[in-house]
Amino acid sequence: MTKTNILIISFQLPFPLRSGGSIAQYFFLKEMTEKYDVTFCTLAQNRFQKKNIDGLSLALPKLNLKVLDLTPTSEKKQNYFKKLLLRVNTKISHILKPENNVLDPYVDFNLNKINEPFILFVKKLFESATYDIIQLEFFETLTLLPLLPHHSKKIVVHHEIRAKRNAFLNPVNSYSNYLNKVLKLNENSLLHLADTVVVFNTKDKEFLKSVDTLVTISPFGIPDELILKQKASITFNKLLFIGSENHLPNKEGLSWFLDTIYIPNISSIELPIIITGSWSPQFVSKYRHEKKIQFACFVESLAVLYNKAIMITPILSGSGIRTKILEAFSNFIPVISTRFASEGLCDKKITIDHILHFENETEFLEIIKTALNNSKLLSDTANKGNDYFNEHFEQKDLLHKRFSIYSSD
Repeated sequence: MTKTNILIISFQLPFPLRSGGSIAQYFFLKEMTEKYDVTFCTLAQNRFQKKNIDGLSLALPKLNLKVLDLTPTSEKKQNYFKKLLLRVNTKISHILKPENNVLDPYVDFNLNKINEPFILFVKKLFESATYDIIQLEFFETLTLLPLLPHHSKKIVVHHEIRAKRNAFLNPVNSYSNYLNKVLKLNENSLLHLADTVVVFNTKDKEFLKSVDTLVTISPFGIPDELILKQKASITFNKLLFIGSENHLPNKEGLSWFLDTIYIPNISSIELPIIITGSWSPQFVSKYRHEKKIQFACFVESLAVLYNKAIMITPILSGSGIRTKILEAFSNFIPVISTRFASEGLCDKKITIDHILHFENETEFLEIIKTALNNSKLLSDTANKGNDYFNEHFEQKDLLHKRFSIYSSD
């Protein structure tokens, strides 16, 4: 029997497993390559990405890889293109943004315009093979939708709805509201071209209710490789934040937590905070005088950091499911989170006892005060979080849900 031929196009690599985006893709790929004929199309723009693509090939040998190599041939050319891009971006920013309006450089209200070499690359793919299903991953690939062949089923896995994320950004003003309305119209108009849009939670599906396309919920789980801890700790000695600065909700949420809650109350909180991921020297330097704020950057294994840790997720914007919370649940780590950050991870329980919620300084301090005097609260929360994970994010069920999308007409 001929296998269904699926082409996945993504600009974010599913390997190594160092970000929510990579984990969300990798979780399905191993089983997909056993059941379907899967081709993964991406690009490489530097030697680090090429190394990661080699790692992906070793991790998933049955995955067909189609890679457009845009790695500069020399450092001289690389520096030239960087300078050219900087000049172009500067000119565009003067045209699009009034001088008196300052928007965070990480905030993007524009659709991703894909460069000509990649467009030509994927067109050749369409000419050389017939794909039953073409699956686009992430907001950045949406502008490929008008290019996809009519005979292929078109699926968008919408990891983060950009208009929803931007709607919660601070500061919100009339200009950012205008930009986001334009973005939402453009984002939704492209989603209309898909046959199915996949989201990860009920709130995201509700946000897309005006989209005249089938929107279905199909969350991901945590790969076995990332489940490192088999029981809850009895005592706790640190807060843990997982995430990198290049994902805007991480930067926004962590800054809010450190500046308005942690540092003003550092003596009463007592516990140090360990921050993993990639953070700019400017961001790290801002907190260099606070000895209890420690940046661990990328670590080979989180197993050591997980021991006696309390996960915090002070996220204020974004969409989808926070992978860091799923990782905590699967590893018996108690979670203290904003309610927004736990979207899709609480809506199946009437009584929320598997996660500790806070929205402000007072609520966080009350949780910490209680926890410091009663570590059993944290151990119980960790165990209930793991129970919730096992009940609602069982691998077989998640795979069945996703594969049913591929088999439906």
